[in-house]
Amino acid sequence: SKAAAPLFAGVGTLARIDPATSAVSDVIDVGQTPEAIAAGGRSIWVYNRGQATVSQIDADTREVRHTTALSSGATDASVYAGPMLAADEDGAWFVGAAFSGRRRFVLTRILSGGGKHDYRLDQEPRGVAAGFGAVWVVVRGKQGSQLLRIDPSTGRVIGTVADGGSE
Repeated sequence: SKAAAPLFAGVGTLARIDPATSAVSDVIDVGQTPEAIAAGGRSIWVYNRGQATVSQIDADTREVRHTTALSSGATDASVYAGPMLAADEDGAWFVGAAFSGRRRFVLTRILSGGGKHDYRLDQEPRGVAAGFGAVWVVVRGKQGSQLLRIDPSTGRVIGTVADGGSE
């Protein structure tokens, strides 16, 4: 019997790597321009810049469950910015900027299985994380950099930490 050829991840794919062998064990097509990835619950989330979408992938079946179109795009995907995509048990969080006449900043909640909600941010988001009962967004504005603690159920800022101090 002939051995199967090894899998290789190409452009626009997500590679699953077997931790025991360090070999690529599965390759999943995730769009033309994947730029960020996050894991939460039993889902893997992938942001595609060119399509302005976030895809939800089932970690067990490795199937794309749903793809959600965003109303914003990433503000900065450089090594100097934080992650633009985070995930928790119930879905994913994305920070970006929307252009509808003028630039506006948003935090988008993408629900598991589809659907989304945009929350307006007053300052430019530089990174997002989810955990400890909150969503955490680093923003840059006139007052310098700040860390916002956001209630995940309402999208409201419930705490702020400024450069070197707290409010």
